[in-house]
Amino acid sequence: MPQARPKADDYAQALEGFLKAAGVTRCALVGHSLGGLMAAAHARRHPQRLERLLLVSPAQGYGAADRRADGARIRGERLRALHAQGLAQVADQAPARLLSASADAAARAWVRWNMAQLKEDGYGQAVELLTGDDIARYAPSPLPVTVFCGERDLATPPADCQAVAAAFNAPFHLIPGCGHACHVEAPAALADLLSAALAPSHPHTKEAHHG
Repeated sequence: MPQARPKADDYAQALEGFLKAAGVTRCALVGHSLGGLMAAAHARRHPQRLERLLLVSPAQGYGAADRRADGARIRGERLRALHAQGLAQVADQAPARLLSASADAAARAWVRWNMAQLKEDGYGQAVELLTGDDIARYAPSPLPVTVFCGERDLATPPADCQAVAAAFNAPFHLIPGCGHACHVEAPAALADLLSAALAPSHPHTKEAHHG
């Protein structure tokens, strides 16, 4: 990103450029983790391009006034770890934070490999986004929203994701037995939930519940 400290709106504009280049005129948008913050911003800015917003373990961000102190601490910790250890060691530590204790070796290897593909500058900018923005800025959404979360998520715990669902007046579903990287640990369960949410009969809003 050209910005030193990008906000979700900046990533939303980059996403809009990608969708235009790909010839996508209408779609449902799924945002996982920090991507949920970006997706919420895109839905706010470009609702005409989207049919529905699906947030999977969305990051709240630390930009709100009552979370900025925690955000400053987390920013310092993550950037120090990046500069002192490098991405290889950060990637080695990722499975313990992003997967449940029962995740198999293949899932752990996949998360570790995927994390190692990041670029240091991009990772640093992602830290700036996490600690400098707030998903509540983009709520309520002009689109139908559904929120999901892994039952054993440590990075964005179920209570935090349920708070996001409440802010967006959206239904909330737990994905049993998995952690934050639910697309790696429980891909079939997540796919079933996304398919159900995209079904024509799926209600746009209803009381939050565990599924």
